[in-house]
Amino acid sequence: MVLNLNDGGINEECGVIAIYGDNGVDPTSAACYGLHALQHRGQTSCGIAVSDDSGMRYRKGNGLVIDYFTPKILEELSGARSAIGHVRQGRKGQESSILAQPIVVNSRIGSLAVSMNGSITNREELMADLKQSGTLFHTNTDAELFINMLSRTCISGNMTGAVISTLAFAKGSYSIVVMTDKEIYALRDSSGNKPLTLGRLNGNWVVASETCALDIIGAEHYRDVLPGEVVRIDDTGLHSELVRGGEQNRCIYEYLYFSRPDSIIDGKSVYESRVEFGRRLAKVLPVKADMVVGVPDSALAAASGYAQASGIPQGDGLYKNRYSGISVSHATHGKPERGVRLKLNAIKDNVAGKKIILVDDSILKGTTSKWIVEMLRAAGAKEVHMRISSPPFKYSCIYGLYSISNSELIGKEHSSDNINAMIGSDTLAFLPLEDMIGAMGEEKDFCSCCFNRE
Repeated sequence: MVLNLNDGGINEECGVIAIYGDNGVDPTSAACYGLHALQHRGQTSCGIAVSDDSGMRYRKGNGLVIDYFTPKILEELSGARSAIGHVRQGRKGQESSILAQPIVVNSRIGSLAVSMNGSITNREELMADLKQSGTLFHTNTDAELFINMLSRTCISGNMTGAVISTLAFAKGSYSIVVMTDKEIYALRDSSGNKPLTLGRLNGNWVVASETCALDIIGAEHYRDVLPGEVVRIDDTGLHSELVRGGEQNRCIYEYLYFSRPDSIIDGKSVYESRVEFGRRLAKVLPVKADMVVGVPDSALAAASGYAQASGIPQGDGLYKNRYSGISVSHATHGKPERGVRLKLNAIKDNVAGKKIILVDDSILKGTTSKWIVEMLRAAGAKEVHMRISSPPFKYSCIYGLYSISNSELIGKEHSSDNINAMIGSDTLAFLPLEDMIGAMGEEKDFCSCCFNRE
């Protein structure tokens, strides 16, 4: 899947991390490395806030982690007891550095910092209530809404009670880390739609969106934060309270696309999930071909599974330019197909004269798929058979994962045969929803709203 090349697409939302404790660890450096591992979840902006006896300090701005956090900035934030960080993917028109997180405020209850991944679905109702009581908002972010709710709800310094109360009121899909002067909180929405995991590093506690962030700093995975759970970490250790745990409905797109393949989400390997998607996809509308080609990077594991099940060898047919940046709209001059070519190019010597099975993770508008098919044909591919390791997207995500209306989703109004004709492939097949859920094993607790509104 290629991001931000067709005027609206998947928004990778955000990634969060938090480290409490400085036992043989610099929380600032650990947060920076962890954010680097989570960079795939957001490339628009990044930020780190730290806390120690002298108060809170923070730095945030637009750009990639490796570019923004220079040695000088990291030195300014060093020596802290705890840190939280954030990477963000801004939608079109929302690239301002003002929206970067963590959001840090000096409130009537002390200093607060919040990093959030996800969205609050009853935000309008909650914001209207806060505004009526005199609260001013500087951004339209749900993180600012959350921090204002905390500030208003906290009575007599009972921050734990405020976090629990805020979680109970805020509906939606989110994972959040909160830092005060003395503690860190980690909380997850009541359906567990967004991932959040706990780790241990030299006796210190780490919270992150994915286990790959734990791996890069040498932390051991401890467990996942439960749906509707509030975890408090302070000098006395880890404390937990289950606030409003309900039926778990994890976002299956985390396994299909969002998360890194080397991550484990709620005990499930992202890589193995994608491979199994590909194995099951190989049984849908099988065709004779010379080579299976995955669209880099998120569809490579599914292509591997397809090749295993079909017996057709997997090969390299597309090269991904890893230095083009995620958003290249500024360089395309109104021609988004140039963006595809800046990101991908066909390996002519390897595809010429061959019948290709092209595996991708999803189709939204269909424009990117069309350009990739045309690219392979121009490189001499004899046939191009498109295979998608997910069902057709028919509905906009109610949690805001992508900014496309129902009418723009090609799977909403068109059959597979029509889509096949529109993108120019020889054949097209999607992975049926029951096979996608079945690939996850005995667990059935996944949100499929974007496929069937359930």
